[in-house]
Amino acid sequence: MTSAALYPDPQPILACTVSRDIEEFGLLIEDMEAEMGEHWGDLRFNEVAPFLNQPEAASLRFLSFAIDEDDLDQLELIASAIQTAKHHGVQVILVAEDIPEGHLQQLLREGGEEYLPYPLAKGALQGAIARLDGTAEPLLRLDTTTRVETSPNEDPTAAVAQAVEEAAPEDDDAVTSAEPATSEAPMIAQPTPAEEPVAAEEPARDTPPPQAPPAEVKLGPRSDGAGAVLAVQGLSGGCGASTMAVNLARELAGATKKNPPRVCLLDFDFQFGTTANYLDLAQKASVIELLSDTEAMDDDSFAGALHPAEADLMVLTAPSDLIPLDFVAPEDVARIITLARSRFDYVIIDMQRTITDWTETVLRHCDLFFAVMEIDLRSAQNCVRFRNALLAEGLPVDKLRFVLNRAPKFSDLTGKGRMKRMSESLGVSIELHLPDGGKQITQVADQGESLAKALPKSPLRKAIQKLAADLHQTAHAAQA
Repeated sequence: MTSAALYPDPQPILACTVSRDIEEFGLLIEDMEAEMGEHWGDLRFNEVAPFLNQPEAASLRFLSFAIDEDDLDQLELIASAIQTAKHHGVQVILVAEDIPEGHLQQLLREGGEEYLPYPLAKGALQGAIARLDGTAEPLLRLDTTTRVETSPNEDPTAAVAQAVEEAAPEDDDAVTSAEPATSEAPMIAQPTPAEEPVAAEEPARDTPPPQAPPAEVKLGPRSDGAGAVLAVQGLSGGCGASTMAVNLARELAGATKKNPPRVCLLDFDFQFGTTANYLDLAQKASVIELLSDTEAMDDDSFAGALHPAEADLMVLTAPSDLIPLDFVAPEDVARIITLARSRFDYVIIDMQRTITDWTETVLRHCDLFFAVMEIDLRSAQNCVRFRNALLAEGLPVDKLRFVLNRAPKFSDLTGKGRMKRMSESLGVSIELHLPDGGKQITQVADQGESLAKALPKSPLRKAIQKLAADLHQTAHAAQA
């Protein structure tokens, strides 16, 4: 074996992120890995100048500066780093969250060529890299007299990305940038048609929860007859499936400010469901009445069992009393899902861990079935058993989307290696990675608040928010 084989040449570094702590920008890490593979690294603000003077920087194409409001006291250092990059002929992408427009203008004048608001819209980084390479029209231009101008040849899909972007500053002069969504997302059922074109929608903003609506909930039929059904099932105890279901429903309910989608969360863990605890809701006695006679169920009885929550989210909680597993039949589940999807744009189902005779009913009615797991042996074994059971019964496994919760961080090379080996050994694609939110996630659940309300900057919240935005964007694209 030659020495060249023993010590292969290192991969050239084509790009670097520059930040105070890259772990705060999990979505940027995912997109950089997708676009650059192993040909990128990470720097701190004070490491830019020394690195650019090294031979390893000769192949560098661009730097992606990631900043938020906690970096405002380092703007001079950041501006100096951008100037240094431009002096060395390295292009600069600015990824910013909660940064006032005046500071953004200053950094862009120092040499920033692309501005991307964080959380990143789907395909935003890909589009920015393409524009730096000269393969796409620039969508953002900035000078000293005009804050933001868009190209006259702006891609119409940019408006869709703008509809799902969360604008951090709420000042009248806040800078926003629309990025085209270029990659595909899972196809789901069509949403309610908006009264105005999608391009007219404004980005969702975190606002205080609205006042509770009247106790009597009125439901009206959807104009197109069927909403999207998304089920969430945990493959092991405590893997975070209910956390994902509750917060995905909350993010979808606030996906857009104009014509917000109507969202219903169904807690189908009829024995030990916890969605009521996650959202600080009372469990209604009318839920058992509804489940005991679904043949007589109508709009009024269904609405009477629902409970309003944040962002006009409607929730069917688990019964207040423990009921036997055979209390609910497949026909009952089918009737509830059918009525819910005829009245709501999105129906999110929090499944119980036990596989019952109506699990098949949910699988056949849903558009996507998220199976949540962790990097451990019990999740791996249950994943194989669950998938094999579906295949043996001829059930639609193509609807399955495997979700890895508490995924390893960018710097955890050992954990990322375990994740890759786990995916390969199971023969499944783990399509969604949710970061570990830490003890704060449990504390927020105990307080009965969603992540959007209590921890809006949590990496876990941002990942679920991005998933909701992608799903909502895909629904509009499917309708078009």
